[in-house]
Amino acid sequence: MKPKLIHPFPAYLRRIETNIRAGLFFPLIVLALLIFITGFITGCRGKAGNDLVSALKQVDPLCKEEELALSMVRKSLASEQGLIVQKLEGGYPSNYALLESMGQLLEYAVLAGNENLIAVALKATFKSFKTREGYYAWRLDGGIPEKATSLVDELRIIRVLSALDGGGKYDRFRTELARSISRYEVDSGKLVDFYDAKSRKTADRISLFFIDVPALEKLSRRDSRFDRPVKQVKSILRAAPQDRHGFFPAAYDYKEEKYVFPSIVNMVENIHTNMNYLEVGGRIEPFREFLEQEIAAGRIFVSYDRSGRPAVKAESAGVYALACQLFLKLRDQENAEFCYQRMLDFQIKDEGILKGGFGDQASLTVYAFDQLEALKTIRMKEGKR
Repeated sequence: MKPKLIHPFPAYLRRIETNIRAGLFFPLIVLALLIFITGFITGCRGKAGNDLVSALKQVDPLCKEEELALSMVRKSLASEQGLIVQKLEGGYPSNYALLESMGQLLEYAVLAGNENLIAVALKATFKSFKTREGYYAWRLDGGIPEKATSLVDELRIIRVLSALDGGGKYDRFRTELARSISRYEVDSGKLVDFYDAKSRKTADRISLFFIDVPALEKLSRRDSRFDRPVKQVKSILRAAPQDRHGFFPAAYDYKEEKYVFPSIVNMVENIHTNMNYLEVGGRIEPFREFLEQEIAAGRIFVSYDRSGRPAVKAESAGVYALACQLFLKLRDQENAEFCYQRMLDFQIKDEGILKGGFGDQASLTVYAFDQLEALKTIRMKEGKR
């Protein structure tokens, strides 16, 4: 009787030995690596990124287009820090994240009535964009705050916070932002576009599309420090000249004491300025007529020269989204519907990481600005049907 051999290796090593002999070891290695990589990638997203994705999943979409757009944000624009990357270009995410995008996301969360998304976005915003000096950076580069602010992006968040009824739970955020604006973006009693921390200087002008009247009025009501600066910029906006196309100056220069007229009119900025002008009791018939003229021709371009000719023959989902919002404000459903449908035409339907994105399939590019303005507009439009 042959003696029973005692195998010198533990059981799991004996199984590996058997698999090697059977030629099965390489597939097992591949499987193990796939499991490891999947776990690593999931872990790399981080808790904040997972929280944002989970919150976005809780939104109940009003239509198929919103469902696709939300899916694209979750899969391709949400970062591991729980932020929104600036864009996808060539199919790859940008290294930048903008305070602007987080404000847009908060606006969308309010329209969707999703308190968890509001809480998650606020937490990530104030954690990531607030600097040690106390100001809020306009942009992150690889997670590092850049040394400059942007008044309009802070005001957007102020407006969102003022619309929330949280029983005081949002007061801390409002107070921190107001303190930052007062310290860094009010110079000699004047509201300015930005503060540059590198030079420790402020801008010497106020852009008209920065004058977010509802947000500024909320600031002024809560904090008397803003009474004079807010009255001043409202007067600047109210007195601003508009040409026969409804094109406004881009800014007011405090040092020169005059309005600044660029040769090229940015339509995103001019639509915002017209919305602001409405808030101070202004009439925007010239701009409305100009938009109607462009709609009759079948398109609105992203920029024009002062004669009303397109500077470049390019269109964007963001411009159509904002034009739709403006017409909804004017209760003009027919033109709002045209702009809405043109906006939807920009949504990418092909399979891939850009599916649901509002951008350019050929260059594999989607900007967060366009994506989030489109999501907001879908909520505004579909909620009224």
